Amino acid sequence: MRNQHHVLTSSEHPDWEIFEHQAQFDLSHLLAWQQQQACEVSVAFVAESTIQQLNLDYRQKNKPTDVLSFEQNEIFGKYHCLGDIIICVPVAQAQAQEKSVALPDEIRLLLTHGFLHLLGYDHAEPEEEKIMFALQDELVQKLKQTVIASH
Repeated sequence: MRNQHHVLTSSEHPDWEIFEHQAQFDLSHLLAWQQQQACEVSVAFVAESTIQQLNLDYRQKNKPTDVLSFEQNEIFGKYHCLGDIIICVPVAQAQAQEKSVALPDEIRLLLTHGFLHLLGYDHAEPEEEKIMFALQDELVQKLKQTVIASH
C-alpha cells in the first residue's frame, strides 16, 4: 500500500521490535481507511515502569496500563502529526493470556484503540463508548482480513 504516512516506531526491548513492523503495517491501513492524508504517528512499545510513570504524570494514576494516547494534532512540514501511541507489552501479554488470544492480536487491538483516541474518539460516556468500540471492532476485523490476504 503506497501512502504519504510516516509511522515512527520504537521498542524498549529488542524482542518487541517485531511489533514495530506490525504497527507500521496496521497504521498504514488504518490511516488510509480513515482517509487521513500525509499523517505522522509515533508508536512506542514500552515496559511497565515506563507506562506507569506516564500514567502517573498525565492521568494521575500510579499503575501500569495497556495503552496511552497523546494527541498532538499539529502540522509539521507536510505532515499532520496525529500524536503518540504508547503500548505496554507486558500488560498486553497478560491481557492476551487472560483472553486466550495471540499477543499480536492484542497488540493490534490496543494499537487500533490508541489510534481512534488520536482521531478524537473517546469512551467516557456510554454512547461514545458504543460508537468507538463498534468502529474499533470493525477496524480490527478488517486488519485481520488484510493480514490474511497479504500472505
